[in-house]
Amino acid sequence: MFSLNHVFHNVLNDNLCESSVHFNIPVYIVHGKYDYQVSYVLAHEYFDKIEAPAKTFFSFENSAHSPNLEEPEKFLQIMHHITLMNPRIIRNLSPMN
Repeated sequence: MFSLNHVFHNVLNDNLCESSVHFNIPVYIVHGKYDYQVSYVLAHEYFDKIEAPAKTFFSFENSAHSPNLEEPEKFLQIMHHITLMNPRIIRNLSPMN
């Protein structure tokens, strides 16, 4: 409820295609093809506007809004791929840090 009460009103008044297109970090979008809460077409249009050192749009052909639950094996493979492509992630998660 915290985010609903304190953040959601900002989300409603924001246009990500204008306010959030420049990133200094890699950007990965994971999106279900049958997601009716977040338009697949609009998500792709937003992705095309993003400027980042690296970016990838991962489509889930058999998912809606929760690809991590609807296609868990593919989701884990993608997360593994992302961590291998970004070794600093692994170092930052290490319990030795």
